[in-house]
Amino acid sequence: MPTADVWWRFPYADPVLPAPLLPERRPGARAAEVFYRSHAMLRAATARFAYEVVAGWHHTRGRDEAV
Repeated sequence: MPTADVWWRFPYADPVLPAPLLPERRPGARAAEVFYRSHAMLRAATARFAYEVVAGWHHTRGRDEAV
């Protein structure tokens, strides 16, 4: 399973060339739309998950060190 940050490479891979310089039927605009819509849908859930993981690790680590 790829890491959660692999998908961030996508926006930087697109050279954002003017439409006349792009090949016909290039799905760049559609791909960008899907990327940004997916990001909007997943952002809150992934931030919450990351917070819970870090908070849980910090809480567990502090307890282990106190013992």
